[in-house]
Amino acid sequence: PATFKPTQWPTEYKETTQRWGANPQNYSQFGLPGHDGLDIRAPLNSKIFAVAGGTVFYVGDRIPGTGTVSNLGWHVRINHVDGFETIYAHLANDSFLPRYGQYVSAGQRIGTSGNTGNSTGAHLHLGMKKPPGDYGWPYNLINPEPYILPLIGAPPPLPPPTGIDLADFFFPADSNLFGQIHIMKNNWGAGDERVQLQREGNFSYVTKNNNWEKRLVGSSFIDLLMDTSPSESEYYTVSGHWLPRKMTVGQNFSRTEHVTFYSKANCAVKAEYDASSTIKFINLHNTWTNNNIILNNVAEFAWIINGLEEEKYFFAKSLGLVKWTSRRGLESSIWELVPVGAQQNNKRGTWCGIS
Repeated sequence: PATFKPTQWPTEYKETTQRWGANPQNYSQFGLPGHDGLDIRAPLNSKIFAVAGGTVFYVGDRIPGTGTVSNLGWHVRINHVDGFETIYAHLANDSFLPRYGQYVSAGQRIGTSGNTGNSTGAHLHLGMKKPPGDYGWPYNLINPEPYILPLIGAPPPLPPPTGIDLADFFFPADSNLFGQIHIMKNNWGAGDERVQLQREGNFSYVTKNNNWEKRLVGSSFIDLLMDTSPSESEYYTVSGHWLPRKMTVGQNFSRTEHVTFYSKANCAVKAEYDASSTIKFINLHNTWTNNNIILNNVAEFAWIINGLEEEKYFFAKSLGLVKWTSRRGLESSIWELVPVGAQQNNKRGTWCGIS
């Protein structure tokens, strides 16, 4: 039987300009872990070719099946054998576009490079899909690089990083949208917190009563995007990687993040700055006990600034945050596991229209 194997580079220029998964800070607003395709050099009005034979099933500038204008601009979608689909985006609307239902061969011209859609300059965005998609990516998206880059003698992408997959510590168990609730008590008199992991697609929420920490769990990194829990009067947003998605025990990850604090009352910026620090994966506890509660699979991290261990975090698989300590002697930790279904799910608060 036929198998999917591209044989034609899709432009006249054998050069890539943005790799798969790059620049996650630019794509999190679209619910994506990073750049969802491979950008290839294609100056304005240059030729675009099909990478493999297949049947055209969409030509236009909308999201298929809707009237919504697509960020891809004018684009062509081709179905191939083995359930593969290729997408050629930011094309010009001209006579070289193929027809719906037309069979095209590898190397056949299917369009002209343009600058339509969400594009800052003429280029080809090549996307690829195959159900169920790469782990952590929506819409059946897969990395096209292993199929395309060998056509120009480029080395295949690096294999996925090895180590422990930390996504399991930020998502509820078994694809559930809501995790088990647990009660955390602190030693500074701020009151108990009902903590619950919640999930929306690739977004993880560590909810604390009606406050929450929002993270994007991507294929390579876990990014903290926003935290509404510092106080009742302010929240902050973060730009930059928080953790690699896969880490080994003892591994350090140094990072620089841009942090912006806002007022919950009027949404005004209160402060912003760049912060450099290191996260260390200290240990993975197979069995961990706190306040007579026994948990399995608890990951322990240290937050280090200028060589000093400022804070420690303990995340339990499928439960999320179960303990936090600071160098100043503050501590919040799990006190009670609430039986599943015994309490209503946490309802996340909304500040400045953000939730």
